[in-house]
Amino acid sequence: MALVLAASVCFSDTQYHEFEGISEAYNIRNLRVLAQLLPENPVIIEAGAYKGRDTLKLAQKFPAGRIYAFEPLRTAFPHLCEAMRPFSNVAVINQALDVTAGKKDFYICYGTWGQNPIFEFHSSLLKPFGVFAINLIGPTEKVSCTTLFDFCQENNIEKIDMLWLSTEGSESQILAGSQELLDQVSLVFVHTQLHCTRESMVLFHDLKTYMERNGFILLSHFYIPGAHGDALFINAKKFINR
Repeated sequence: MALVLAASVCFSDTQYHEFEGISEAYNIRNLRVLAQLLPENPVIIEAGAYKGRDTLKLAQKFPAGRIYAFEPLRTAFPHLCEAMRPFSNVAVINQALDVTAGKKDFYICYGTWGQNPIFEFHSSLLKPFGVFAINLIGPTEKVSCTTLFDFCQENNIEKIDMLWLSTEGSESQILAGSQELLDQVSLVFVHTQLHCTRESMVLFHDLKTYMERNGFILLSHFYIPGAHGDALFINAKKFINR
């Protein structure tokens, strides 16, 4: 079958975006469309859950599923636990996913000049880089990290219906730490980066190349040029079978 990539403009919440991919119908924020790509009882692993905004939507949409929500930030994790308390289909993990396991520095973002904790959702395992560091200043804390491969082995997870990755630039490292598992992953959502603000950050172009090399097709990428975006990839085997 022929795949046609589109380049067009879309608008989301009054914010200007551009689009590339197969169809704008594959909008990650439209859970009804997402449900068509997943079984009724999906296994979903979310990295960067923060206080549970997206976790809550996934838990409500897939009550028969199993969701593993990772959040390493000490101040955010209690909020995530509280938000997920009513949901037996969610397990919360106070760790970060990375390419290797161990205790690592976590760079907490308090915004420009480090003045406001409201920006801590921009925190990352990656150290702020160069001229952009002034906008990502904040304290550093040690967090526990594991790899996706190790976690799945320890919890007897043989397949992942969806990876949901929003970790402020370390998404490629998580994927590298799950190389052996990628063939068993159906969907991958990535919050993408289009300019480098942190050390070792992988930008979207290189991420897309990596995903395609590992057998994935880009369904959609809604993005703000030169800033960031949301991309959804599907395992090519799953797409062709549809």
